[in-house]
Amino acid sequence: MSVLLEQAFRIKEEVVASLHFTQGSVQSETSSRRLLESHIHTITHIVKQLSTDIQVLKSQIAQRDSVTSGTSFAMQSLDHKNLAGFGDLRGRVARYAFTITESLSLTHSHKQ
Repeated sequence: MSVLLEQAFRIKEEVVASLHFTQGSVQSETSSRRLLESHIHTITHIVKQLSTDIQVLKSQIAQRDSVTSGTSFAMQSLDHKNLAGFGDLRGRVARYAFTITESLSLTHSHKQ
């Protein structure tokens, strides 16, 4: 890409120099026209390459954003599952504690 930019600037300078050097001669106008056409071709090629590069970058950004979004969703899903698991565990512990307390109470009342 930098080679194309250097070439474009070099051609532009040649066109400007040619236009200033001799005005009016058919040969210099033909030479200037060829240089200008070459400059336009080079600039067009640079713009096309930049457009392609931009499309590739857009695609990469969209892909990265999709992965990031998927990762965020997966993390939220894991958080919800963990919270549900902790809630279930608390319920079980409470039921076992109640059962143990009841058992101890029954055992204590049978001994009396």
